[in-house]
Amino acid sequence: MKQLPSRSAAASLPAVLVPYDDNGYPRRRQPAPVVTVPVPTSRGGPSMPRRGRSRRRRITIIAAGVVLAVLAVAVNCAGIGPTTSPEELVRQFFTALTSHDDEQLQRLAGCSGSPLCARGALGEGYEPPQQVVVEASRPTDGPAGDQWRTVAVQYVVGGTRYSETVGVARHQTGMIGHRWSIAEPPGATVELRSPIHDMIRLAAVEVRTASPQPGDSTRRARLWVPPGRYTVSAAGDQLYEPVHTTVTVAGDEDDVTATVEPVLRATVTADVDRQIRARIDDCAQQRDLKPDVDRSLRTFRSCPFDYSSPYAVTDEPTWTVNRYPTVALDSTDGVISVQTTTPGTASVTYRWTFDIVEPRRWTTATDEVEFTVGGSVTLDGPAITWTP
Repeated sequence: MKQLPSRSAAASLPAVLVPYDDNGYPRRRQPAPVVTVPVPTSRGGPSMPRRGRSRRRRITIIAAGVVLAVLAVAVNCAGIGPTTSPEELVRQFFTALTSHDDEQLQRLAGCSGSPLCARGALGEGYEPPQQVVVEASRPTDGPAGDQWRTVAVQYVVGGTRYSETVGVARHQTGMIGHRWSIAEPPGATVELRSPIHDMIRLAAVEVRTASPQPGDSTRRARLWVPPGRYTVSAAGDQLYEPVHTTVTVAGDEDDVTATVEPVLRATVTADVDRQIRARIDDCAQQRDLKPDVDRSLRTFRSCPFDYSSPYAVTDEPTWTVNRYPTVALDSTDGVISVQTTTPGTASVTYRWTFDIVEPRRWTTATDEVEFTVGGSVTLDGPAITWTP
């Protein structure tokens, strides 16, 4: 039988060997005593070395700065930021009209293609809307209601109050941002019409009209204009007076027509009347039953009166103007025509005979004829010319 080591021998065994008790069983280890080390505390919690606190503070500040920078970039990319409301956009639009701010008008209405949005276009001859009231926007019906809103607005032009609806669209910017823009700006398309004027002035803008189409005699020009009251004018010449009229663009009407009617100068009728009387006098000097002062092939019936005698043989007649005709000028489709309002009269005196050979026996006859005049009036250089 193997002899067990004694207690003293077991106590001196190396640490890597397991000691046994007197009965030959492994001896249990006793737990190591727990030593509590007091840690100084502060009011805010456990303290730490000053160097550690400073380092942690720097790390926190740097991390916060990085987070803020990343958020700023993300916000910029996403388009998040203050957005002008639909109502405010409409207010800015009408403010631009009141202040004649063409740059702001172009930005809000996107109307750079219209001459009325050009610089200085509304500087004169324009009355902007007054007493503008913008109501709350509301979404439209349909699946795109959240992308489109209408803004009702009221204003006064020329003493009359009008109502109009403005369409405002919502556009996405970035990942989660958006902005509003005026998609249907207030205003209308104005068609300028004139039978003769190739240039018409609208407010402070000279607008060129297009030549008439086949079958039409009216010159036209179309352009978009914002709401307001406009002066429409056209220059005059020797035939026509300068024209000044107004056109109002207001309400929900999409198309407005402004016609510039030519107005003849009062002196034109007097000038034409003098030419007509001079022609009648020349014709009365002719010793012919069918007088003609211009026998060239270019003219047709240059005299307004003649006489058909029932007798075959007559001698040279004489004419006397009893009454000159009264005329009026009509300017339709750019053509000035002469119209007789009261006919003129002229007496013819002549001799007639049945005798064939001499000596003939002559009989004197007198008769009266009624006549009218017509023709057209044109401008030949600086001269006003009447053509029968």
